[in-house]
Amino acid sequence: MYQPKVSVIIPVYNSAQTLEICIKSLNEQSYPKHKVQILVINDGSSDISNDILENLKKTYQFIVITHETNKGLASARNTGIRNSSGKLLIFLDADMEVDDHYIEKHVNYHQNENVYGVVGCIAHAETIKYDKYQRYLYETTRGVIKFSPGTSIPFHVFIFGNTSIKKEVIDSVGYFDETIKVYGGEDTEYAYRISKKYPKGLYYTCSLRVKHHHYRSIKQALKNLAKFSRINIPYIVKKHPDLASLYGYQFLRQRYIPTTFWKKSLGWIVKSKIFFLIMYALYKITPFPFSTPFTRAMMASVLLRGIYKGQKT
Repeated sequence: MYQPKVSVIIPVYNSAQTLEICIKSLNEQSYPKHKVQILVINDGSSDISNDILENLKKTYQFIVITHETNKGLASARNTGIRNSSGKLLIFLDADMEVDDHYIEKHVNYHQNENVYGVVGCIAHAETIKYDKYQRYLYETTRGVIKFSPGTSIPFHVFIFGNTSIKKEVIDSVGYFDETIKVYGGEDTEYAYRISKKYPKGLYYTCSLRVKHHHYRSIKQALKNLAKFSRINIPYIVKKHPDLASLYGYQFLRQRYIPTTFWKKSLGWIVKSKIFFLIMYALYKITPFPFSTPFTRAMMASVLLRGIYKGQKT
Protein backbone atom coordinates (compact mmCIF):
# COMPACT_ATOMS: atom_id res chain seq x y z
CA MET A 1 0.00 0.00 0.00
CA TYR A 2 1.26 3.48 -0.97
CA GLN A 3 1.55 5.41 2.33
CA PRO A 4 4.39 7.94 2.07
CA LYS A 5 5.31 10.44 4.75
CA VAL A 6 3.24 13.59 4.21
CA SER A 7 4.13 17.15 5.22
CA VAL A 8 1.28 19.67 5.43
CA ILE A 9 2.51 23.27 5.08
CA ILE A 10 0.25 26.05 6.41
CA PRO A 11 1.31 29.69 6.04
CA VAL A 12 -0.26 31.90 8.70
CA TYR A 13 -0.64 35.66 8.71
CA ASN A 14 -3.19 37.20 11.08
CA SER A 15 -5.35 34.07 10.94
CA ALA A 16 -6.43 34.02 14.58
CA GLN A 17 -10.12 33.43 13.83
CA THR A 18 -9.63 30.28 11.74
CA LEU A 19 -6.54 28.55 13.12
CA GLU A 20 -8.34 26.17 15.46
CA ILE A 21 -10.79 25.11 12.75
CA CYS A 22 -7.95 24.32 10.35
CA ILE A 23 -5.61 22.55 12.78
CA LYS A 24 -8.36 20.58 14.50
CA SER A 25 -9.56 19.20 11.15
CA LEU A 26 -6.00 18.10 10.28
CA ASN A 27 -5.69 16.24 13.56
CA GLU A 28 -8.76 14.11 12.84
CA GLN A 29 -7.46 12.34 9.75
CA SER A 30 -7.86 8.73 8.63
CA TYR A 31 -4.23 8.72 7.47
CA PRO A 32 -1.73 7.27 10.00
CA LYS A 33 -0.67 10.04 12.40
CA HIS A 34 2.95 8.89 12.53
CA LYS A 35 3.19 9.54 8.80
CA VAL A 36 1.92 13.12 8.97
CA GLN A 37 4.00 16.21 9.71
CA ILE A 38 2.05 19.47 10.13
CA LEU A 39 4.15 22.62 9.71
CA VAL A 40 2.58 25.96 10.62
CA ILE A 41 4.60 28.97 9.44
CA ASN A 42 3.64 32.07 11.42
CA ASP A 43 4.69 34.76 8.96
CA GLY A 44 5.10 37.73 11.28
CA SER A 45 1.46 37.91 12.39
CA SER A 46 0.51 41.09 14.25
CA ASP A 47 -2.70 39.70 15.77
CA ILE A 48 -2.97 37.01 18.48
CA SER A 49 -2.19 34.12 16.10
CA ASN A 50 0.98 33.24 18.03
CA ASP A 51 -0.89 33.01 21.35
CA ILE A 52 -3.56 30.82 19.78
CA LEU A 53 -0.95 28.52 18.25
CA GLU A 54 0.80 28.10 21.59
CA ASN A 55 -2.52 27.20 23.20
CA LEU A 56 -3.48 24.77 20.43
CA LYS A 57 -0.15 22.94 20.81
CA LYS A 58 -1.42 21.70 24.19
CA THR A 59 -4.10 19.68 22.39
CA TYR A 60 -2.97 19.05 18.83
CA GLN A 61 0.22 17.83 17.18
CA PHE A 62 1.96 20.30 14.88
CA ILE A 63 5.19 22.27 14.55
CA VAL A 64 5.30 26.08 14.61
CA ILE A 65 8.03 28.02 12.81
CA THR A 66 7.96 31.78 13.26
CA HIS A 67 9.10 34.59 10.99
CA GLU A 68 9.82 37.67 13.06
CA THR A 69 8.57 39.89 10.21
CA ASN A 70 6.04 39.34 7.46
CA LYS A 71 7.86 38.02 4.38
CA GLY A 72 4.96 36.91 2.19
CA LEU A 73 3.46 33.61 1.06
CA ALA A 74 6.41 32.59 -1.10
CA SER A 75 8.82 32.86 1.80
CA ALA A 76 6.46 31.15 4.25
CA ARG A 77 5.93 28.21 1.91
CA ASN A 78 9.66 27.94 1.30
CA THR A 79 10.29 27.80 5.05
CA GLY A 80 7.81 24.95 5.21
CA ILE A 81 9.50 23.14 2.34
CA ARG A 82 12.96 23.51 3.93
CA ASN A 83 11.70 22.00 7.18
CA SER A 84 9.59 19.25 5.62
CA SER A 85 10.38 15.56 5.86
CA GLY A 86 7.58 14.18 3.68
CA LYS A 87 7.77 12.69 0.20
CA LEU A 88 4.45 14.37 -0.52
CA LEU A 89 3.84 18.02 0.40
CA ILE A 90 0.36 19.43 0.91
CA PHE A 91 -0.09 23.21 0.88
CA LEU A 92 -3.14 24.34 2.82
CA ASP A 93 -4.33 27.84 3.73
CA ALA A 94 -4.96 28.64 7.38
CA ASP A 95 -8.61 29.56 6.76
CA MET A 96 -9.54 26.15 5.34
CA GLU A 97 -11.28 23.20 6.98
CA VAL A 98 -10.72 19.69 5.63
CA ASP A 99 -12.67 16.43 5.94
CA ASP A 100 -11.46 13.33 7.80
CA HIS A 101 -10.05 11.66 4.67
CA TYR A 102 -8.36 14.74 3.22
CA ILE A 103 -4.74 13.59 3.46
CA GLU A 104 -5.66 10.03 2.41
CA LYS A 105 -7.35 11.39 -0.74
CA HIS A 106 -4.27 13.41 -1.69
CA VAL A 107 -2.07 10.34 -1.22
CA ASN A 108 -4.39 8.09 -3.23
CA TYR A 109 -4.38 10.49 -6.15
CA HIS A 110 -0.58 10.50 -6.19
CA GLN A 111 -0.42 6.74 -6.58
CA ASN A 112 -0.51 7.48 -10.30
CA GLU A 113 3.12 7.97 -11.29
CA ASN A 114 2.08 10.48 -13.98
CA VAL A 115 0.62 12.82 -11.35
CA TYR A 116 3.07 15.38 -9.99
CA GLY A 117 0.63 17.87 -8.53
CA VAL A 118 -3.05 17.92 -7.57
CA VAL A 119 -5.32 20.86 -6.77
CA GLY A 120 -8.74 20.50 -5.19
CA CYS A 121 -11.76 22.78 -5.11
CA ILE A 122 -12.99 25.22 -2.49
CA ALA A 123 -16.48 25.47 -0.99
CA HIS A 124 -17.99 28.30 0.98
CA ALA A 125 -18.22 27.74 4.75
CA GLU A 126 -21.80 28.06 5.99
CA THR A 127 -20.79 30.44 8.78
CA ILE A 128 -19.45 33.13 6.42
CA LYS A 129 -21.55 35.96 4.96
CA TYR A 130 -22.80 34.98 1.51
CA ASP A 131 -23.26 38.09 -0.60
CA LYS A 132 -23.23 38.70 -4.36
CA TYR A 133 -19.45 38.56 -4.66
CA GLN A 134 -19.22 35.31 -2.68
CA ARG A 135 -21.78 33.79 -5.03
CA TYR A 136 -19.56 34.85 -7.93
CA LEU A 137 -16.57 33.13 -6.29
CA TYR A 138 -18.30 29.87 -5.45
CA GLU A 139 -21.12 29.46 -7.99
CA THR A 140 -19.72 30.61 -11.33
CA THR A 141 -17.61 28.49 -13.65
CA ARG A 142 -14.20 30.02 -13.20
CA GLY A 143 -10.63 28.92 -12.61
CA VAL A 144 -9.85 25.25 -12.31
CA ILE A 145 -13.48 24.06 -12.32
CA LYS A 146 -13.70 24.95 -16.02
CA PHE A 147 -11.65 21.80 -16.63
CA SER A 148 -12.63 18.15 -16.37
CA PRO A 149 -11.48 16.30 -13.24
CA GLY A 150 -8.92 13.62 -13.96
CA THR A 151 -7.39 15.41 -16.93
CA SER A 152 -4.17 17.38 -17.13
CA ILE A 153 -4.80 21.09 -16.49
CA PRO A 154 -2.90 24.24 -17.57
CA PHE A 155 -0.55 25.81 -15.07
CA HIS A 156 -2.44 29.11 -14.71
CA VAL A 157 -5.34 27.43 -12.86
CA PHE A 158 -3.04 25.40 -10.61
CA ILE A 159 -3.44 27.61 -7.56
CA PHE A 160 -1.87 26.76 -4.21
CA GLY A 161 -3.90 26.66 -1.02
CA ASN A 162 -5.52 23.22 -1.42
CA THR A 163 -2.73 21.57 -3.32
CA SER A 164 -0.26 18.69 -3.13
CA ILE A 165 3.09 18.24 -4.87
CA LYS A 166 5.52 15.34 -4.93
CA LYS A 167 8.73 16.36 -3.15
CA GLU A 168 10.79 15.17 -6.12
CA VAL A 169 9.13 17.90 -8.21
CA ILE A 170 10.20 20.63 -5.80
CA ASP A 171 13.71 19.17 -5.67
CA SER A 172 13.81 19.47 -9.45
CA VAL A 173 12.05 22.83 -9.98
CA GLY A 174 13.32 24.71 -6.95
CA TYR A 175 11.53 26.98 -4.51
CA PHE A 176 8.96 29.77 -4.72
CA ASP A 177 10.30 33.16 -5.83
CA GLU A 178 10.67 35.15 -2.59
CA THR A 179 11.00 38.39 -4.54
CA ILE A 180 7.20 38.22 -4.76
CA LYS A 181 6.11 39.53 -1.36
CA VAL A 182 2.76 41.18 -2.13
CA TYR A 183 -0.33 38.95 -2.25
CA GLY A 184 -0.93 37.12 -5.53
CA GLY A 185 0.94 35.52 -8.41
CA GLU A 186 3.63 33.61 -6.53
CA ASP A 187 1.78 30.34 -7.12
CA THR A 188 1.13 31.03 -10.82
CA GLU A 189 4.81 31.81 -11.35
CA TYR A 190 5.76 28.59 -9.56
CA ALA A 191 3.20 26.48 -11.42
CA TYR A 192 4.55 27.88 -14.68
CA ARG A 193 8.03 26.63 -13.79
CA ILE A 194 6.61 23.22 -12.85
CA SER A 195 4.79 23.01 -16.19
CA LYS A 196 8.01 23.60 -18.10
CA LYS A 197 9.47 20.38 -16.64
CA TYR A 198 6.23 18.43 -16.13
CA PRO A 199 3.88 19.67 -18.90
CA LYS A 200 1.25 16.96 -18.36
CA GLY A 201 1.64 16.38 -14.63
CA LEU A 202 -0.83 18.81 -13.01
CA TYR A 203 -4.35 17.60 -12.20
CA TYR A 204 -7.59 18.69 -10.59
CA THR A 205 -10.21 16.81 -8.60
CA CYS A 206 -13.25 18.05 -6.71
CA SER A 207 -13.07 15.09 -4.36
CA LEU A 208 -10.49 17.24 -2.55
CA ARG A 209 -13.02 19.81 -1.40
CA VAL A 210 -12.28 22.12 1.52
CA LYS A 211 -14.46 24.65 3.34
CA HIS A 212 -13.19 28.20 3.10
CA HIS A 213 -13.73 30.16 6.34
CA HIS A 214 -12.88 33.54 4.91
CA TYR A 215 -14.94 36.52 3.83
CA ARG A 216 -13.52 39.10 1.45
CA SER A 217 -15.69 41.91 0.11
CA ILE A 218 -15.66 42.94 -3.54
CA LYS A 219 -13.95 46.20 -2.54
CA GLN A 220 -11.14 44.36 -0.73
CA ALA A 221 -10.75 41.94 -3.64
CA LEU A 222 -10.40 44.83 -6.09
CA LYS A 223 -7.92 46.55 -3.79
CA ASN A 224 -5.81 43.37 -3.65
CA LEU A 225 -6.04 43.00 -7.42
CA ALA A 226 -4.89 46.58 -7.96
CA LYS A 227 -1.80 46.06 -5.81
CA PHE A 228 -1.04 42.67 -7.36
CA SER A 229 -1.31 43.99 -10.91
CA ARG A 230 0.77 47.08 -10.19
CA ILE A 231 3.60 45.36 -8.31
CA ASN A 232 3.69 41.63 -9.07
CA ILE A 233 2.53 41.27 -12.66
CA PRO A 234 5.18 43.55 -14.25
CA TYR A 235 7.86 41.63 -12.34
CA ILE A 236 6.48 38.20 -13.32
CA VAL A 237 6.11 39.13 -17.00
CA LYS A 238 9.61 40.61 -17.10
CA LYS A 239 10.89 37.30 -15.71
CA HIS A 240 8.66 35.17 -17.95
CA PRO A 241 7.65 37.12 -21.11
CA ASP A 242 5.60 34.10 -22.22
CA LEU A 243 3.04 35.03 -19.54
CA ALA A 244 2.26 38.43 -21.05
CA SER A 245 -0.89 37.26 -22.82
CA LEU A 246 -2.15 35.55 -19.65
CA TYR A 247 -2.34 38.95 -17.96
CA GLY A 248 -3.80 40.85 -20.91
CA TYR A 249 -0.71 42.59 -22.22
CA GLN A 250 -2.16 42.36 -25.73
CA PHE A 251 -4.50 45.19 -24.66
CA LEU A 252 -1.65 47.47 -23.61
CA ARG A 253 1.01 49.38 -25.50
CA GLN A 254 4.17 47.50 -24.51
CA ARG A 255 7.00 45.36 -25.86
CA TYR A 256 6.22 41.83 -24.69
CA ILE A 257 3.56 40.69 -27.13
CA PRO A 258 2.28 41.74 -30.59
CA THR A 259 -0.96 43.71 -30.52
CA THR A 260 -3.27 45.67 -32.80
CA PHE A 261 -4.77 49.14 -32.85
CA TRP A 262 -8.19 47.72 -31.96
CA LYS A 263 -6.93 45.74 -28.99
CA LYS A 264 -5.00 48.74 -27.67
CA SER A 265 -8.09 50.90 -28.13
CA LEU A 266 -10.23 48.41 -26.25
CA GLY A 267 -7.60 48.25 -23.49
CA TRP A 268 -7.57 52.04 -23.22
CA ILE A 269 -11.36 52.02 -22.74
CA VAL A 270 -11.40 49.13 -20.24
CA LYS A 271 -8.66 50.55 -18.02
CA SER A 272 -10.30 53.99 -17.87
CA LYS A 273 -11.80 55.16 -14.60
CA ILE A 274 -15.14 55.98 -16.23
CA PHE A 275 -15.46 52.41 -17.56
CA PHE A 276 -14.79 51.02 -14.11
CA LEU A 277 -17.35 53.33 -12.47
CA ILE A 278 -20.02 52.34 -14.99
CA MET A 279 -19.33 48.64 -14.45
CA TYR A 280 -19.38 49.09 -10.67
CA ALA A 281 -22.72 50.91 -10.82
CA LEU A 282 -24.20 48.14 -12.97
CA TYR A 283 -22.79 45.51 -10.62
CA LYS A 284 -24.45 47.19 -7.63
CA ILE A 285 -27.94 47.29 -9.16
CA THR A 286 -27.89 43.92 -10.96
CA PRO A 287 -28.84 40.70 -9.15
CA PHE A 288 -26.68 37.60 -9.32
CA PRO A 289 -25.99 35.81 -11.68
CA PHE A 290 -26.64 38.66 -14.14
CA SER A 291 -24.03 40.71 -12.28
CA THR A 292 -21.24 38.29 -13.25
CA PRO A 293 -20.19 40.05 -16.51
CA PHE A 294 -19.89 43.33 -14.60
CA THR A 295 -17.80 41.67 -11.88
CA ARG A 296 -15.40 40.38 -14.51
CA ALA A 297 -15.34 43.72 -16.33
CA MET A 298 -14.44 45.55 -13.11
CA MET A 299 -11.61 43.12 -12.47
CA ALA A 300 -10.31 43.50 -16.03
CA SER A 301 -10.36 47.27 -15.62
CA VAL A 302 -8.45 47.19 -12.34
CA LEU A 303 -5.99 44.63 -13.72
CA LEU A 304 -5.09 46.62 -16.85
CA ARG A 305 -4.90 49.92 -14.99
CA GLY A 306 -2.62 48.37 -12.38
CA ILE A 307 -0.27 46.88 -14.97
CA TYR A 308 -0.18 50.20 -16.82
CA LYS A 309 0.76 52.06 -13.64
CA GLY A 310 3.30 49.40 -12.72
CA GLN A 311 5.08 49.70 -16.03
CA LYS A 312 5.44 53.46 -15.61
CA THR A 313 7.07 53.26 -12.15
